[in-house]
Amino acid sequence: MENQKMYEKFFQKRLITNTNTKKTYIQGIKKYFDFLNKKPEEYFNNGTDYEEDIQQYYLHIKETLPPLSVANRMNSIKMFITTNDRNTKNLEIWDTITLRLRGSRESVTEEKILNHENLKRILQFGDICTRAIFLISISSGARIESVLGLLQEDMHINEEPARIVYPMEITKGKKHKITSFITPEAVEAYNLWMTQRDKRLAEAVNHSYIDPKWKTDKHGKIIKVLDENGKLVKVLNENARNKKKADDKRVFPYDYENIRIAWVNMVKKAGLHEVDSKTNRSTAHIHTLRRFFRSNLGDVDLAEICMGHKGYLSQYRQFTDAQLAEKYKEKMHNIMIFETTSKDITDLNSRMQEKEKRIDELEKKLDEVNQSMLILLARNQTQH
Repeated sequence: MENQKMYEKFFQKRLITNTNTKKTYIQGIKKYFDFLNKKPEEYFNNGTDYEEDIQQYYLHIKETLPPLSVANRMNSIKMFITTNDRNTKNLEIWDTITLRLRGSRESVTEEKILNHENLKRILQFGDICTRAIFLISISSGARIESVLGLLQEDMHINEEPARIVYPMEITKGKKHKITSFITPEAVEAYNLWMTQRDKRLAEAVNHSYIDPKWKTDKHGKIIKVLDENGKLVKVLNENARNKKKADDKRVFPYDYENIRIAWVNMVKKAGLHEVDSKTNRSTAHIHTLRRFFRSNLGDVDLAEICMGHKGYLSQYRQFTDAQLAEKYKEKMHNIMIFETTSKDITDLNSRMQEKEKRIDELEKKLDEVNQSMLILLARNQTQH
């Protein structure tokens, strides 16, 4: 309980509000103290040798984690330590670690470049929920975390093309909302999911439901440990702490980790799972969906604004949502995975008609040349 109060105080001071971010920080901080075999509530009051602890932990994780994970882990630890003891802000070890991490940047995971055929194979192994989530991400350029934060009111499905507004509360940085669009196949996947959403949520709630009177779950597994007075000592079942909420209003009422695991399993089933030998991470990780969107949309500037990259916001303020929608509509066939759009057929017919017109013109010119040659031949025969 004391630790939880420290964490909440830390989050308040650092203005950290995102639930997933909090979980990530707590996980990293806990592992730091587990490695040291020390308690957070006692750590800042015993003349601790911070430099030695931080150095030993850094040397420990740099051998087992990829560089980006090491950087994230050390950043969370630095923030926690400096928040609790301001005198630690200028420790030399922070600069040393920063320099070491800069030198490790070349050891980033080599990403698999996913194409239309790869994604089609992967998505065929998804259910109606994951297929909808990934098609929305693929066609709007949004992070999975943002897709999981969407409410029905954010989905303007009846527009053409369908428009999505990602409120700033669910975007990275939480500084501005993002307007993007999705393809007809993503709309179809969304609509199909919405026919099953409430049923699936009810099943999940029922599966994780725990009656306060229970001492075991329906499978006989112990979920509570009580003392002689009937007071709760500890809970052993994970669902008791993280049970589903029936009033979850999100379109996709799931945690990021659940969806990430689903993606990994789909990639494996599609036979596309490979591990980078340097970082030991999957080369077809979930963030490659955004790279596919940016690389294939066919308009880099439009892709950047749909992805919410702030450097392009001022450039696109001159365009209305309707104008952006028209630009997207022109290019969206480039990021369709399962469907061939009418635009593809129209373009093909247009090119065929153009070729036929050129052939007709060439045939006419050839006829004219043949006529001229016949006339010349006739004149020569007359003269002789």
